[in-house]
Amino acid sequence: MVLVSLILGGCAEESREPNHLILVSIDTLRADFLGCYGHPFVQSPHLDQLAENGVRFHTHISAAPSTLSSHTSLMTGTYPQRHGVARNGFRVPDDNETLAEVLVGAGFRTAAFIGAAPLGPAVNFHQGFQHYDGSSAFTLRGDERNPSGVERPASDVTDSVLAWLDSEDSSFDDRLFLFVHYFDVHHPYQAPPPYAGMYGRHPYDSISERQRVWIDVTKKLEAEGAQDLEQHYHDVRPQLFELEGRGKTLAAAYAEEITYTDAEIGRLFEGLRSRGLWNDALVVVTSDHGETMLEHSPVFDHGATVYDTEVRTPLLFRLPDERLAGTVIAPLVSATDVFPTVLDFLGVPHSHEVDGQSLRTLMQAGKETTPRFAFSEATKPFREERFDSHPRWRNLDKFRSVRNDRYKLMIRIPDRQIRLYDLESDPWETTNLILSGEYDQDVLSEMRQQLDNWTAQARPFRSDMVELKEQLDALRELGYLED
Repeated sequence: MVLVSLILGGCAEESREPNHLILVSIDTLRADFLGCYGHPFVQSPHLDQLAENGVRFHTHISAAPSTLSSHTSLMTGTYPQRHGVARNGFRVPDDNETLAEVLVGAGFRTAAFIGAAPLGPAVNFHQGFQHYDGSSAFTLRGDERNPSGVERPASDVTDSVLAWLDSEDSSFDDRLFLFVHYFDVHHPYQAPPPYAGMYGRHPYDSISERQRVWIDVTKKLEAEGAQDLEQHYHDVRPQLFELEGRGKTLAAAYAEEITYTDAEIGRLFEGLRSRGLWNDALVVVTSDHGETMLEHSPVFDHGATVYDTEVRTPLLFRLPDERLAGTVIAPLVSATDVFPTVLDFLGVPHSHEVDGQSLRTLMQAGKETTPRFAFSEATKPFREERFDSHPRWRNLDKFRSVRNDRYKLMIRIPDRQIRLYDLESDPWETTNLILSGEYDQDVLSEMRQQLDNWTAQARPFRSDMVELKEQLDALRELGYLED
């Protein structure tokens, strides 16, 4: 770990500030599946190099484990209970002031390239972008990897970005905001050659197997009389050898998509260098959420919980002149911090209230002066009325969490779920201290008060589900809606 204070000295103030913002989001990417975050074998050389040349945030927490809710938090600096997007398929309210809108007002040329339907223009995520490549590119066609046509491969996304940069439409006077969204790491896990199979042969088909795992194991647990399926799952998982084999199969396919996407990001970065955009750019890479892989329930999925497998995601910053290169920031940060941080570095003011705070001082000082708390809210289940009908904010009856650098508290009111984890001794969140009775009452009281205070602030902008058939069909194909 590089000590930031030793890097800065007087030269930091003389370094040039960025003219451009390159923001890359890799959908469904867990932090712990990158080499720079310690994965033992997944190859992610371009992102690892970016971390070496910039700043890596060790504990970055997403606001919600679903694509649209989380991305809206990224683009507004606010939690879902403020910006109003409960989950995929809801319309982003115009009341929000997005990063693209702020930067357009500051004279930036803004362009977005979208990898899948959840961020299509029907949901108004495009507000503020002057060029938005994210509709017919994936919703009206498919290919052998994706017959449904609701997403497009990373190679197509990169091709589209580079082609646009070479077109007359991309002309801008001085400053550019480029948002690039890759979706391949999301299921179905089907990396193209030569990446398919690079982490082992798959005895199961990754698409159908992902759906069967939950059904098979749930039946087994229910037959054994389990009341709390998740807690009982922890007890019986060591005996589920077949499930472990399935899990390794699916994790390998997931990892192959990461390596494929990393290669495309490398091609994107090289394209930016060759076009003279790299040296003056603030480059930010992150993800909207992760993926639970049998750690807490017999399912590969996201949205229903706020465990770290679903909400701890990568966050990498690369500054002009590669200052702060190799810096690792240990203290906890939130996805809502990205909005105020990039505007701080770009020297652009904003007028609306945000939940996050600029991380620039933290990056320069290397330590936090006051304790931080980060919040997350689940977006599922939404098929059961008791979890999706709170009169003030529809996610208040789903799992919500608050965490600091050591503890995490998770609560779901309708079925009286309360879980407290010591992340220092139990980073995989396997031992609920409430059940064991081995917890400090003062810790529980403080965490509960923080969560209650945050929940009391829920005042979402009004938003409703979109009715556009194309958008709804795409979300249904991805498993986000009932048939």
